[in-house]
Amino acid sequence: MMPSTTTISFDDISNDPGVAVPAGYEGFNWTGYDPITESFGGDVHTASGGQSQAPGKHSLKGLGFKMTSASGSKFEVHSAIIAADSGFSDNGAAAMDVTLIGRVSGNEVFRKILNRSTGYDQGPTEVKIDCKDVDEFEFIASAAEAFDVDNVKVTIGE
Repeated sequence: MMPSTTTISFDDISNDPGVAVPAGYEGFNWTGYDPITESFGGDVHTASGGQSQAPGKHSLKGLGFKMTSASGSKFEVHSAIIAADSGFSDNGAAAMDVTLIGRVSGNEVFRKILNRSTGYDQGPTEVKIDCKDVDEFEFIASAAEAFDVDNVKVTIGE
């Protein structure tokens, strides 16, 4: 399989409450997120009424979620747009980290911690990730505050 680079925007998925990202969507299985959120005028409104500033029509929202290769192929995660939930960024809460973890066959091979200095809590921020040759990738919050992820740029397969 020839490597294929794509940006996953989630914009073609229904935002009806409880709708899951379909298995195999864009070559990945997705777990651990809240239902898809819908953008209105730049803000993303969730089924629970929260908002973030993630761009685009839809994004994933959660305390953490995982993407795994649907085909078993290794992949690279180049970048993603990450935005803290507006309740977090507006209320002056203590710093929340988002930890990015890449794994191969369950073994951690990549770790990057994003903190407030990364800027994601000040609105949507494209974060350079550069995680290579993994079959699983996770986004995890360090606090009980949700965040949104959109426009995940990946290269799948070899």
